[in-house]
Amino acid sequence: MIDQDSLQDYTPPQPKVESVHGDRLAVYCGDEMPTIGTALGIDVGGKRLWAVVDRHAGARRVEAWLPLRPDEVEPGLAVTISEQPAAFQIDQTCPLTPSPQLIRPAEGDDHLLWPEAPDWTELGGALNPLPIGIEPLDVLAPICAGGVNLIIDHSDDGRPFAALARRVDRAFTPHRRLLVAAETSPLASTAESNWQVRAGETTRSQLASLQIAIGLASALRECDQALALIELPGLTPFAELSPSATAPAAPTGMPEIIDRLSRHLVSTKTSSLTTLLHLHIPGVFAGLADIIETLRLGDVDATIYLDEQGRFEPGRSTSRAAVDGQLQKQRRQYLQILQLADRAREKSAIFGDHDLTDEEIKALQTVPSLHPSLAK
Repeated sequence: MIDQDSLQDYTPPQPKVESVHGDRLAVYCGDEMPTIGTALGIDVGGKRLWAVVDRHAGARRVEAWLPLRPDEVEPGLAVTISEQPAAFQIDQTCPLTPSPQLIRPAEGDDHLLWPEAPDWTELGGALNPLPIGIEPLDVLAPICAGGVNLIIDHSDDGRPFAALARRVDRAFTPHRRLLVAAETSPLASTAESNWQVRAGETTRSQLASLQIAIGLASALRECDQALALIELPGLTPFAELSPSATAPAAPTGMPEIIDRLSRHLVSTKTSSLTTLLHLHIPGVFAGLADIIETLRLGDVDATIYLDEQGRFEPGRSTSRAAVDGQLQKQRRQYLQILQLADRAREKSAIFGDHDLTDEEIKALQTVPSLHPSLAK
């Protein structure tokens, strides 16, 4: 039998942090369930930090994200549910560095931290090639204007990508730019940018910088031509992002990260946003460099490989850019040369060079010119 006095004295549980996993929080909300993207206030050490709701977990609970969560944010802390979406500000005159103080309830012209991706009916149409003055690349795997371009860079210092980014910037002179890179990156001085986000040196700060980039995507699309230059997280284990019973929504690897960026950093019918994603795989990851093209790396419009010397690798690079006319004819010629050279190398390995035809010898001599260096 239920004790009536106990019912009268009953106090329902209040919103609180139930568990933490890296920068992710499992939060009990009670009957007041916030929408995705809402700011959650957490009072700790005499100050209030704000997290953002990114998933409904069921049973009156949500999962939230707090960039670079301080150790003092722990289970048991009370949570205040705001009525505003989580947002942030960025000053065009100085770079933004991700921090736990990044988020606040939206006000004024703030940028939403957890926006919705454009609907497919809003997306732009055909992808056009963006010539950058490197003929083999422009013909065989052109940069997609208004598309998401993944640059896989096997050089030791990342300078080839910075050189490629400068060429892309000069090719169409964007009206608005976003640069996401570490302060020590060669990319940091590539071009004057409207917004610059310092990605930091840790996986957690790098992932936070990518979320900022997503939050700025809609502002980039407010002008006709925009450019986003983004360094992806370094190749370190994503241990703190591993799925668990309470935090399964965090990205667990590069494909998920690239897919998420590709849904937001896109062009629409009224604007063109060209995105370059830099995946740096230096020589110390030689084994991975050999198999990376066999892995699924997200839905992108072009994938361009640069070798250890910063040279374009045509046989591994692809592009969805629409190529026709003279460029299509030239592409067929280049592909025939590459195929003939491959057969000639196999033939030479078995029978020696003396059995090579003049055409095969010419193809072998031409191939180096199809691997131009970007390390300048």
